[in-house]
Amino acid sequence: MRQYSRHIFLVILIGMLMVSSCQKSSLKKSDGDTLFAQAEAAFEEGDADKVCHLLQDALTAYQKEDNEEGMAASWLALAQVRTNELLTDTAMSYVDKALTLHVGDSMRAALLGEKGSIYIIKGDLRLGVHHVRRAIQEFGSAYQGEDKALGCGNAAIACRRLGMSDSARYFFEEGIRAAQQVGDDEELAFLYNSLCIFFAELKRFDEGLVACHKAYEAAVRAGNEEEAMNARANEGVIWNRKGDSQKGIHLLEDLWLKVKGIDNAVLKTKTLTYLLQASVQQGDKSRIGKYLDMSEQFIRQMPKAGIQASGLIEVMTDINIGKGDYAAALQLLEQVDTAALNNGTYPRDAFLRQKAGCMAGMGNYHQAYDLTLRSVETADSLKGLDAQRQITELSEQLKAQERETEIARLNKAVAQRQLFAVILATGLVILALLAAVYVYWQRKRKEQSLAQRYVEGLERERARFARELHDGACNELLGIGMVINTQKAEPKEVAQRISQLRDTLRHISHELMPPQFDKATLDEILRYYLQHIKSPSVDVRFSSQGDFSVLPKHIAYELYRITQEAVGNILSHASATLAQVDVRCDRREVTLSVSDNGCQPSNDDRGETVARTVSHDGIGLRSVSDRAKSIGGNLRIDSNEQGTTVTLTAPL
Repeated sequence: MRQYSRHIFLVILIGMLMVSSCQKSSLKKSDGDTLFAQAEAAFEEGDADKVCHLLQDALTAYQKEDNEEGMAASWLALAQVRTNELLTDTAMSYVDKALTLHVGDSMRAALLGEKGSIYIIKGDLRLGVHHVRRAIQEFGSAYQGEDKALGCGNAAIACRRLGMSDSARYFFEEGIRAAQQVGDDEELAFLYNSLCIFFAELKRFDEGLVACHKAYEAAVRAGNEEEAMNARANEGVIWNRKGDSQKGIHLLEDLWLKVKGIDNAVLKTKTLTYLLQASVQQGDKSRIGKYLDMSEQFIRQMPKAGIQASGLIEVMTDINIGKGDYAAALQLLEQVDTAALNNGTYPRDAFLRQKAGCMAGMGNYHQAYDLTLRSVETADSLKGLDAQRQITELSEQLKAQERETEIARLNKAVAQRQLFAVILATGLVILALLAAVYVYWQRKRKEQSLAQRYVEGLERERARFARELHDGACNELLGIGMVINTQKAEPKEVAQRISQLRDTLRHISHELMPPQFDKATLDEILRYYLQHIKSPSVDVRFSSQGDFSVLPKHIAYELYRITQEAVGNILSHASATLAQVDVRCDRREVTLSVSDNGCQPSNDDRGETVARTVSHDGIGLRSVSDRAKSIGGNLRIDSNEQGTTVTLTAPL
């Protein structure tokens, strides 16, 4: 029978317990819930004594809280721990106490199923099957998931031993379906392990091996090492029964090295039983003797009515009969109690057949003949043709059920992928929108910044012209007025001052007047502008190269204003005697260069004069930089001991 593992303690208990706790207590966690959670942690650690102690404390706390659902869960958990220790009478008393409480259908169904499992482990197979069937029939959908899978698995084993092929088939179907619905790999491993033995007894070895592999895979997924070992043990015995005793015994002996180091008497006894069978099949007397001695030690520790003990006794009896030790065989048969025979734990036909063999070996042929006839009459109905047909139907139904489960799993996976794709697409759309908003905001911000700086540049230009009018034209007018007001005013001097004033105003008007690029090209306008600059100290020169008719008007306009600004800076601020303006244009780019010979040295730490690149953060040069950016140009301003050069290259 199945060894109880860690998740059994959790499955039935926590869900029902938490529901009840939420209904009967406030949002604050109750003392019973806290103790129950601690018991759960202790169970994970494998400390059975501590688990029972904490569960008893939880039971007391639930009694004070008047939480019957919690009390039932605690009794059930205690029963499961004691069943795991094969203390079936104690476990049964706990379940009976829980059944007297007022609990929900799910808890009551779980308790009935647990009671059925305890009966089966005790050896009362028919009563165990009755309780599991009752849980299914009375509570329907309330009995489901891992609880139902466990109960159905135990009931299927019992029905198999009782020769109830229809019932075994029913419980296997129900159990596997319940385990698959909740994705419980541990229960699936248990059920497939039971099913592979079912197939092996019917000599359907290939189907049995398939069930073994499914059991092993499910156990690995669940992380249940003992159930994986159980699958290996079943595989070994199937290979042995199939005729490959060498492969079977090799698997079983490798498994025994692992099994003997764990605290699981049931799995040890099962493995020994299979090793004995394989050793007999191989005819290895040394192995038979070795494992027979080990088996005699385990038999003394196992309940005689239990399934595992019965199986081992059956094999040991056959071995003793085979070697002619009829007295030892009869002594073993005497250990099989009436309950084991009545419940089907020990097959009656095998018992009668073995006893007949002993009688025949001891010369009592009349009694041996009578026992042989009775053995034939009670032969296992699973060997009949009808049973074979039913098992074939079961195999096909299980395959169809697995296909349906796989289709459902694939549909669920497709739906999840579609949902993920929708979420991902939505996220990408949102990110794209956010990115577009950010780019738009950055562009608007940049446009606002450029516009603001452009306006600031215009204001600076206006301020410069205002200063020129104030310092130039206004001063000239003041001087003319003072000359006229003096009695010594000479008409020639007044005329000269007026001529100078006219030149100043003409220069300013040329500065302010926008160029007419629809009537002339950039090189022509710049040449005209620079030729009319009157400076007593600076010689302004101009050169051009290329076809300027391909130059867009907005680029020509900005280059014109940049030239005005750069030349104005030379005239106003540079200690220069020469200003050189060069402009070149081809079909790819236009280049403007404005240079002067004003000396602006920079000394390093050793006092040596070095060339330096000037920062263009000044007011005038900032305006030049803004205009260059507006046409996508690359501006460079270099200053050294020979002068300053402003170079602008813009793509067409």
